[in-house]
Amino acid sequence: MKDVVADQRGQVIAITLVIIIVGAIAVAALFAYLGFSLRLLGKDQGDVDAYYAADSGIDYALSEFLDVVGEVQASGSKEFDTYELNGKSVAVTIEDEGGSSYKITSTASGEEGDETIESYVLFHDYSSLVEGAIVSNGDVEIKPGCGVSGNVTYTGELDNSGFIDGNVTQADTIEPWPTTEFLSSYYLEAVDDLEPFADDSIDVRYVDTIGPLYRDGSLDIWSARAGEVLELGGTVYVEQILEVAQMGQDFTLDLNGQTIFVDYRGDGDAIRLGPKCTLSGSGCIIAVGDIRFQPTIGSDPGDFVLVMSLEGTVHLQPQGDFYGSLVGNVSVELQPGCSVYHTAPGDGLDFVYGDSALLQVLTYNIH
Repeated sequence: MKDVVADQRGQVIAITLVIIIVGAIAVAALFAYLGFSLRLLGKDQGDVDAYYAADSGIDYALSEFLDVVGEVQASGSKEFDTYELNGKSVAVTIEDEGGSSYKITSTASGEEGDETIESYVLFHDYSSLVEGAIVSNGDVEIKPGCGVSGNVTYTGELDNSGFIDGNVTQADTIEPWPTTEFLSSYYLEAVDDLEPFADDSIDVRYVDTIGPLYRDGSLDIWSARAGEVLELGGTVYVEQILEVAQMGQDFTLDLNGQTIFVDYRGDGDAIRLGPKCTLSGSGCIIAVGDIRFQPTIGSDPGDFVLVMSLEGTVHLQPQGDFYGSLVGNVSVELQPGCSVYHTAPGDGLDFVYGDSALLQVLTYNIH
């Protein structure tokens, strides 16, 4: 009996030793794992700090872009002074990639983790399109008896039967030139929260202000009574054909610093601005397709009107002198008896230029 008890005690001692040994091994492994996890956590935190520091460099470059873009264009790049953030040294560079594309590189360096972020951006500044009397991504035709006071730039052919008082330049390309998608989205944003305008016709006799307005079809603006005045109160965006003063009585359309944008991409004219309309004030008249511009001009030299066709032809046939810029992707035609005077656009023109230039972030790569 004593031998049995002794044997059982020996088994208990053996089992206890096994448990102690296994437990010691487990505890050692646990502490080793915890130590590794702590080191890994420290490394991850360093990476996180580096990421946020590098990200701040991208934000900094974007905020300073408008102030330094001239320097970047002149020299090809701009390197900012390094600064410290999250224990990291942040170096930021902007490089001109051509075609209005720029590369921003921000690198955050430190003892615990480095990070580099690259971002490609498009700079939308179309100031060059409003700095001349005529800017054409195609041909320019000036009829006999027509005069142009201001610079003329074109890429195709110049048929000048009138006279030009300004520099004449034949360019290989007009850059930058806005894409249809970008400019359409830009103006659509001003009206995208509106319900589509239900009627396909507006009688100025009953309406003295329109805009912001979104029409998902065609629109006809006319007046059943002479002498009425229609003022734009915001962007007028029309998906199909816009006809103004093609019938009815004479009336005045005051652009009031606003923009008419027509996204019609079919055959024929996108905008027909007829002779029964007297146009006054400053503003923009822009279409994807053709524009037939035939109003009486009631503007004065202090006004500026931008008439622009992105992919079509601007047919200029007004009564009276035109003040502003004519921009056509294919050709610009001046009919006999009219003159074009380029004037500088004032503040507040609803177009993407100068202080209204925009940055569009295309990519955001983390290395």
